[in-house]
Amino acid sequence: MNQAVHEEQITVLPGNWAPPGSRPVELVFRTVGERTSNLALDLALRHVQPQRAHVIRNVKPFARAVRRMLDELDHSCSHVVFVDADCLILEDLRPFLDTNDLPCVDAYGHDRFRRRIHCGARISRIDVVRAMAALPAPSDARGVTLWPEGYRVGAVLRDLGLTWQYKDFHILHDHFQRYRDLFAKYALCQLRSREGIRRHLLAESMARWGPEPEFTAARLGVQHAAATVHERAGAEEIARYLRDLPRIAPGEVAGQGLTELDGEAEAEDVAAALAADPVGLAPPAAPFKVFGIGLPGTGTQSLNRALHVLGFSALHDAHPTARPLEEFPALRHYDGMTGATAAARVEELDRAWPGSKFVRTVGSQDPPDHVRRTTAHFAARPDDLLVLDLARGHGYPELAAFLGVPTPGQPFPHRPGRPTREVPS
Repeated sequence: MNQAVHEEQITVLPGNWAPPGSRPVELVFRTVGERTSNLALDLALRHVQPQRAHVIRNVKPFARAVRRMLDELDHSCSHVVFVDADCLILEDLRPFLDTNDLPCVDAYGHDRFRRRIHCGARISRIDVVRAMAALPAPSDARGVTLWPEGYRVGAVLRDLGLTWQYKDFHILHDHFQRYRDLFAKYALCQLRSREGIRRHLLAESMARWGPEPEFTAARLGVQHAAATVHERAGAEEIARYLRDLPRIAPGEVAGQGLTELDGEAEAEDVAAALAADPVGLAPPAAPFKVFGIGLPGTGTQSLNRALHVLGFSALHDAHPTARPLEEFPALRHYDGMTGATAAARVEELDRAWPGSKFVRTVGSQDPPDHVRRTTAHFAARPDDLLVLDLARGHGYPELAAFLGVPTPGQPFPHRPGRPTREVPS
């Protein structure tokens, strides 16, 4: 990719990287000149193995890139994998892509500044992509300004009654970036993190940042956005600030004496990072599967998100189905499942994956038949079942102890019963 070219471009790369007989998958790669752009594209082509690859280059701001992406790209495939140039995919995604039929999967990876978060790569089924293109602009102008893509994804999933899924992959996000890009990114992150748990998580992350230049650049971005954009700023003011960030960032970084990084990131940089921290930069390995067997309305989506925070990638299926387990091929790639399907298949899941752990979230209206059945099934194995009552204040301490992992220093997630206008971290 020629980084000297700064004009907007949307191109289709010549070639077909798909293995014979594989599911038709396309790649949409988005870059605004990040230091990892060449490396990230090479890795995406190698590990997604798309039948066709689209590159969106230097289309700013991101809201414009999303709109052009939806209006101008024509796909003929099962799923589209969207990858940003700050996202380095380090594992073969094809085994998952060839069995996955989920509507939308956000990839968890290792972020240089926030550790495990979902960002940088998204796998969307073609019906979701087309529904996004047909969706009228959502009414929340401020939300759309901050999350141009995420709000559209959430709106489509809500309207179609579908669930947003998450999964761990071996991905590095925001490693080896230029300081000016980190300044701009964390100025945006500050605007996105002004309320609730997002504010807490950003503060928690910043408390771990050291004196290295990359952290200094990110910290400057956070401080600049906080000082420049009013807490109650509307969509127009926020949009104007975001348009100005590419111009503001270089001067602010240089003003603090940070000498910008030269050249492109190389494969050797990744190899050195992995050698220095082979465990911390890899996705956590779940020692067993975990199944959330609570009924809808008892906090099953909250449990699902909490499991991801603890390092367990779990599917969430809110609608019970009589399909046999072999018709859930993606489950083989996950660490478990939560929701109505799991609640209805306790015995079958237990037989299929011996040694699994089961969590029953409870509510005031739980049917006695379900309570008696699950209690009786685990009567001789009480250590394999956790009863989690979120209404009584249960949360991470009980869940983490049950799974044998550290308790995170953040509030337990509370999520609605159906997908809403969710946004990425």
